[in-house]
Amino acid sequence: MKKNLFIILMLLVIILLLFIRCVDNRYINNNLQNSDIEIAPFPEGTLEEYVIYFANSNREHLVKEIRTIERMNESREEIIMRELMKGPIDSSLRATIPPRVRMYSITTADGITYVNFSKEFVTKFSGEEMQEATTIYSIVNSLTELSHVNKVNILVEGERLDVYNKLMSLKEAYSRNEKIIMGSFMSPAEVIKQYFNYIANKDYRRAYDLLYRPLDINIDYSMYYHLLRTSKGDVIDYTIRYYSVNQVNGTITMLVDYEEITEDETRYYKNGKFKLKNEFGEWKILLDEIEVGEIQE
Repeated sequence: MKKNLFIILMLLVIILLLFIRCVDNRYINNNLQNSDIEIAPFPEGTLEEYVIYFANSNREHLVKEIRTIERMNESREEIIMRELMKGPIDSSLRATIPPRVRMYSITTADGITYVNFSKEFVTKFSGEEMQEATTIYSIVNSLTELSHVNKVNILVEGERLDVYNKLMSLKEAYSRNEKIIMGSFMSPAEVIKQYFNYIANKDYRRAYDLLYRPLDINIDYSMYYHLLRTSKGDVIDYTIRYYSVNQVNGTITMLVDYEEITEDETRYYKNGKFKLKNEFGEWKILLDEIEVGEIQE
């Protein structure tokens, strides 16, 4: 008898629990149907236009591509570098970032953007002086399209390298270079050759423009013109026979063996010394560091 009573009580408890559950579910379902459910919205992106610089077909100068990108939570600097590392859409252009390069970080502080690449930025690079320049300035010019970026400092594995490939130092931050856009970048050797050509053609104004003139060197164009007219007025041509290049702390020293040809004679100079400094994306000859070298018999 007691056993039967216990079974009946257990059945009543089970029935009561099932009834309460059904009532609760109906109440919840009714409330869900009669109320608005708040769903967390997806973050809305902003369509923005970016200017990215790639190399031309010969990798001698830069050409811009304009891209419209939807920006979500990433910084504009990240977007620019991501697009630059993807490579160009235009098949006539060439990528500037070496393959398999990873970007560890990119931050901007006080107008300078710091980009930190993996070692492949160096080990996978291929090219000469011109390609070295287009790689660096594709990064610099793309990032300085942003109004709050004035300079770019490129690091590799967190280090500032003395020399990237042959001539370009990564010790200091680079400013924008407008002349490499749709115009070739002159190497130090080409600058020296051009300097000689201007003197031989009596184009002293342009020769003067190839000089880096520190504030503590008090010489203007009229003084420079008089100096060259007096000392080099009879020169009609130059021939460079040999040169070597040494890079130290962002300054290039070139030792040049060359012939200076006049109407009456040819003078052969050994170990003429020219120092050059990269100023605003151009190699300039340090005026106070020119040594013409020893005249050889």
